[in-house]
Amino acid sequence: MLYFWPLKDPEKGPASVLSFGGIKILLDPGANDLLSEFVELDFTPDLILFSHSDVSHVGSFVHGFKYYGWHDVPTYATLPIFNMGRVTMSDCYKNIMDNSISVKDIDKAFDSIITLRYSQPISLSGKLDGISITAYNSGHSLGGTIWKITKDSENIIYCINWNHSKDSHLNGSILYSNGTILDALSRPTTLITDAMNSNISIPSRKKRIEAFFDSIKNTFAQQGSILIPTDAATRSLEFCWILDRYWQQHNLQYPIYFLSHTGNKAISYAQSMIEWMSDSVISEYGSSGSVFEFTYVKVIANEFQLLTMVSGPKVILATSPNMDCGFSQKVFLDSIAKDPKNLVILSQKSIYYQNSLSKDLLDHWNLAVKHNDQPVPPAVALNFNKIVIIRTSVPLVGSELEKYQEKEKLHREKETAKLIMEFQNKDLFDSSDSDLNDDNNSNHRKTHFRNDSMIVKGSASLLSPNIHDLYLQTNEIKRMSPRFKMFPTLEKRRRFDDFGEIIVPEKFFRVTEEDLEFNINNELNKSINSMTKKRKWTGVPNNIEDGNIDKDVNIPSKTIITEEKILIKCSVRYIDMEGLHDGKSLKTIIPMVNPRKLVLINSSQEARDNMMATCRSLTSFTDDIYSPFQGEILKIGIKLNSYNLKLSDDIINTLRWKKLGDYNISHVIGKLKLSTDPTEIDLPILEILPMHSNIRNVPQSHPLFVGDVKLTKVKQFLQEQGHIAELIGEGILLCDGLVTVKKIGGGKVILEGGVSQEFYDVRKIVYDSIVEFL
Repeated sequence: MLYFWPLKDPEKGPASVLSFGGIKILLDPGANDLLSEFVELDFTPDLILFSHSDVSHVGSFVHGFKYYGWHDVPTYATLPIFNMGRVTMSDCYKNIMDNSISVKDIDKAFDSIITLRYSQPISLSGKLDGISITAYNSGHSLGGTIWKITKDSENIIYCINWNHSKDSHLNGSILYSNGTILDALSRPTTLITDAMNSNISIPSRKKRIEAFFDSIKNTFAQQGSILIPTDAATRSLEFCWILDRYWQQHNLQYPIYFLSHTGNKAISYAQSMIEWMSDSVISEYGSSGSVFEFTYVKVIANEFQLLTMVSGPKVILATSPNMDCGFSQKVFLDSIAKDPKNLVILSQKSIYYQNSLSKDLLDHWNLAVKHNDQPVPPAVALNFNKIVIIRTSVPLVGSELEKYQEKEKLHREKETAKLIMEFQNKDLFDSSDSDLNDDNNSNHRKTHFRNDSMIVKGSASLLSPNIHDLYLQTNEIKRMSPRFKMFPTLEKRRRFDDFGEIIVPEKFFRVTEEDLEFNINNELNKSINSMTKKRKWTGVPNNIEDGNIDKDVNIPSKTIITEEKILIKCSVRYIDMEGLHDGKSLKTIIPMVNPRKLVLINSSQEARDNMMATCRSLTSFTDDIYSPFQGEILKIGIKLNSYNLKLSDDIINTLRWKKLGDYNISHVIGKLKLSTDPTEIDLPILEILPMHSNIRNVPQSHPLFVGDVKLTKVKQFLQEQGHIAELIGEGILLCDGLVTVKKIGGGKVILEGGVSQEFYDVRKIVYDSIVEFL
């Protein structure tokens, strides 16, 4: 049976669990920007799947990997999520100044992810045997994924945060393309999706882009600056792209800054993943490889580089989107909030949580434009006070520093001991090609094992009297050949895509004589400056102006939280740049997918109620529509009895196979033979019925139809044969104005029309789309 339950309030994120008969799949274990709402489980999941690389989808992964034992859980994502997810989490942990998770912890967690391509079916094994997963493009973010999960008769589509429209650098979702639903994603047993924006209408992308740049130009005219709080690696790429393009086209000289601890890495990763971008980007940059080489966008990666920002009008993209921490909060408090000439452009309301600074600004804007009927309401001047929580990092000293160092020492010893034990176990139990059994070799091996054990001397955890070596004096051990001692090493898995091993482009740049001379001069200047211990007259530390410092200095520190009352006098405007579907498209596409069961999560209660009302008003749509609250367990498996058994050779010879989609099926009647030995666990055997007995007891069967009639396919086949066919709504196909094909509940199909050649043509096509057993 199939069970599903959300792990969070549906308004706070998509984290949820899908369960197949004891197999638990964790979907999108996210968190908020402050990482204060981790996903907490009382069990270890059997599989983890990621849909996007932002904090709301991957925020709990590193924490769970380090503290909850998720390191042994198979985890799947596309290559962009594998790369951009680590960028996002590195930036997030730096924003909240959390030293409990290191960059090494983040890399270790994301290195465990198994990457896959779009439309690549993966059949899982072991405990997950029988489950198949496939990733499809969802739009919205680079590598964004719609998951198709199949097991037995269950076909689940998990589709969160998708966009049917194209962005500047992304294709639209493959779910809906050229007016049709992708066959592989149509008519699932269960569709799990969001109802985001179902109750509102979003202006066209053209109007929103125009409003975006009009706001920027108007602010520049007033000698003000623009702050755009954004994420580290998903929608920020879209902003960088459109801003740099616009600056090139209009030859603007105002600076654009992208403030992110991992901004350079995000752009570098994006440059290496052009095949995941839109067709237009691939056609324009496919051969040159210069995609995302920005002319006007400058990355600021640390607080020292903030000193290099010029005064005067500018555009600032800054993390995090909620402005409760990170560069966005710092810039807002220091230079944006108190000046009426400045503007804050909000763009990602779906990830703004209650009481965050961005949510408060959005609420003030919504209240002011409540009665404005413009497609994109204008900016609103603010004037109110707000208490803001500020995080400050302070180096540890005294006893706090000693405790931290002791804790780190114990942690390193534990990790070292673990690596050594893993190395020893691998060394001892690896198979050997030799077959030596003499005593001398055996004695040599015993000495070898004892010497290996001495490696761990000094590790307190392994010298405990409660820990003992395995007794290994067996014939199997005697046959093993001696091995040379080595230092423990773990090789990182090499990553490949369709074009081969993934490389870092910077490693292959051609070095010219000018570059070499410039680097030599820089090194000389560094040496001179460090020897004289002086700074430049600008007051900026050496090399900061050139942006050369982009590495972490891991200084033990703690975070001090203070409150500050600020006066906000800047302007604010909301322009939807999330790259998500709107209400009209949602209410058009979901009925076309036509799931047998629909589950709505990851959206406001108002939006879910609106979508449920729309779906229930459709006569041809399923009545099984759910909107679960946090922790509510839904039993959503289809009502189907399925059993595993063996077929006898005689009955196999009588089967007549018919093709249906990806399957071969056959109708069979037989008699089960059960094992008489209760200790045997073999499957029951289905044997052919003898002709001389039991034939009278065989139930009479009526013609059996297997399959699903898809009206879009019927329409396509009719049009190919010269007929006029059109869908007139509510699951009705009109053919030549004479015959209708209607789908109603329970999988029933009704053909209506007079006796004519058109009627028989339509009936034949309908019959050809299913399998009939007489």
